[in-house]
Amino acid sequence: MKKQLTIITIIITLLFTQNLLSKDDVYNQNIAKIKATSDEAFLKFDEGLYHKSRGMCERMLAQYEDDALLSYYKAYSEYRLVLVAMVNKDKKKMNQYMEVAIDGCKNLIEKELLVSEANTLLAAIYMMKLAVDHSAGQVLTPKIHSLLDDALEINPKNPRTHIVRGQMLVNTPEFFGGSVSGAIKEYEKSVQIFENEKNEKLPSWGYLESLTSLGKAHYKNKNIVEAKKTYEKVLSIVPEYVYVKYKLLPELEKEEPAKQNVSNNSVGKLIINFTGFDSDEGTVRVALSNSSENYSDDKPFKRITSKIKGNIATVEFNDLPFGEYAVSAFHDEDNDKELGTGMFGIPTEGYGFSNNARGSFGPAEYEDAKFIVKDITTTISIEIE
Repeated sequence: MKKQLTIITIIITLLFTQNLLSKDDVYNQNIAKIKATSDEAFLKFDEGLYHKSRGMCERMLAQYEDDALLSYYKAYSEYRLVLVAMVNKDKKKMNQYMEVAIDGCKNLIEKELLVSEANTLLAAIYMMKLAVDHSAGQVLTPKIHSLLDDALEINPKNPRTHIVRGQMLVNTPEFFGGSVSGAIKEYEKSVQIFENEKNEKLPSWGYLESLTSLGKAHYKNKNIVEAKKTYEKVLSIVPEYVYVKYKLLPELEKEEPAKQNVSNNSVGKLIINFTGFDSDEGTVRVALSNSSENYSDDKPFKRITSKIKGNIATVEFNDLPFGEYAVSAFHDEDNDKELGTGMFGIPTEGYGFSNNARGSFGPAEYEDAKFIVKDITTTISIEIE
């Protein structure tokens, strides 16, 4: 009888152990699926896939309550949904996902779970909040820097912290501490960590983002050779990464030939219609650049000033050689010839760019604002905001 009881006990123990192992297996398999789904969503910029990864996290959290990695990936999916909503200009969805993602990160930090990762993700979310609400700069900018500093103090080898710090540097005006060269160093650190450090249990997103951001920073720094090399490296890893394959790399490859093919012997007129002024006070000051160099250096090709009537204004540039241009303008309400700014460089006077382009933490990128003058008369519209 004792022998039979012993055998039964062993069998029950084995079955219980097998059940535990199967749960671990299911957990690991589902974590892998969540990571794979969110990675695919990043490559395709697919809202539906981010909803899918978020839903998978929610279902698993019902079984594994307060699991750090699941809670983190749920917040990460919501962070990406904020970005999709921002690009689609859907403020309702953006605010909805943003608040949920912020709460998720704060909850992890309060429980001291994945704190370096949660700090980094929260900083990235605050950066998006700042991008759409510049008036929050005085409060959010110190928070972002503090979160990133704490994240790196906890884990100096967190590659995602270096990505977000690089994004902060590349999108902040140089006068307020921004630096493209500094961003390149941060992205390079991130790439190096990804390639040398492996930890399957931690969040794994960011490698392709660090490489893509590095390529864009090289391009912004006028280093076309390094930018192209970096983009080609991205495509060697994921040949069908749409953003790099069909947008970034082709733009880089065609920029110089496009400039050379425009005839400098032909000239035309550029008419710019401005709307969106809050008042008729002061003037609109307009800068016309014909290269990324004089656009970035604030030494434009031509300048012009115009009065405002009925909250609109129109200016003309005559005898312009056919070619590539970009326009920046601001409403100089107090006629001091400078764009008024408050704390942390947040503009207090209206401004706008050609193509109605917008920058995340400063002026719009030249690549987003540029257009071609190739006709006798070219007319564009710019809304001052």
